[in-house]
Amino acid sequence: MTAVGYARTDRDKETERNRYRRDPFKAKRRNLAYYAALGPEQLRTKRQWWRRQQKTARPWIDALRCVRWRAKKKGLEYSLTAEWAAGVWTGRCAITGLIFVFAFGNKSGPRPFSPSVDRIDHRLGYVPSNCRFVLACVNNFRGTMGDEEMLRVAVSIVAQ
Repeated sequence: MTAVGYARTDRDKETERNRYRRDPFKAKRRNLAYYAALGPEQLRTKRQWWRRQQKTARPWIDALRCVRWRAKKKGLEYSLTAEWAAGVWTGRCAITGLIFVFAFGNKSGPRPFSPSVDRIDHRLGYVPSNCRFVLACVNNFRGTMGDEEMLRVAVSIVAQ
């Protein structure tokens, strides 16, 4: 056997080994088998655990996803990024200073104390200089009013 033939045989074996190692669907098949072996209750528990992990690591992601969809639907400019959100995020409402509360479970939609992205000037789109994180109830209450008008209404409600 010549050296070329020997090297070619080893190369073929190495190629075959690498093909198996780099199989893009190998991990997916392994995961599918793992999740198929779980029962529905275990699968639900794992999903809830993963959702909590994501909410803890990046709590602004859901708000950005909703805003991107809303901007597309209304034809507004959208240029918010995860980096912007990470830089602006304090865990508190920009207007009231109250801490955001996240609801976990099967119910969908915003809760009164969940974070929401507010456009300071409603004529402009979702651009970093025009947005802030506020409570969903404050954002709904504010509507298209400015901060001063909203404060005036809130003071009159408290005075009653």
